[in-house]
Amino acid sequence: MKTYFLEQLIASPSALPAHTNPINLAPCALTIGNFDGVHLGHQAMLAQVREIAQAQNLGSAVMIFEPQPREFFAPATAPARLTNLAEKQALLAEHGVETLIVASFDTDFRSLSAQAFADILAKRLNVKALVLGDDFRFGHDRTGDSQFLRDYGLDVTNLHTVIDNGGK
Repeated sequence: MKTYFLEQLIASPSALPAHTNPINLAPCALTIGNFDGVHLGHQAMLAQVREIAQAQNLGSAVMIFEPQPREFFAPATAPARLTNLAEKQALLAEHGVETLIVASFDTDFRSLSAQAFADILAKRLNVKALVLGDDFRFGHDRTGDSQFLRDYGLDVTNLHTVIDNGGK
């Protein structure tokens, strides 16, 4: 699995060191989330990403956040992590993810408009299909959602929350 930091992928060529070429990702199916612990819901999303990627001849990719948004907004009350970044990388690789994109969740990222985030997905990350949770929101003040991305022109599949009811 290849790991990239979002800042590397969206930097303008003039901002890169002289000996560095811009990174251009192959077309991909992407899912976005914290993926802490890679629980059943995450596994369902990863399976759907792999299925879409295979059907459309795309790479499979995941975007995660460091720190996790709740750690950024309320560090004193954020839940304890189940996995650190290295453990997350290993778990995602085990589930067949080809590309991991780590977005630094900071003031600049938080301030991105929904339009700017959609532009990054389509124009810099080469996203052709998205698999998102039914409650996924993005952009400054969480103004973007799955319908926004569909209207933007992206193929979006929403998965409903997976609940483990103990096999009942």
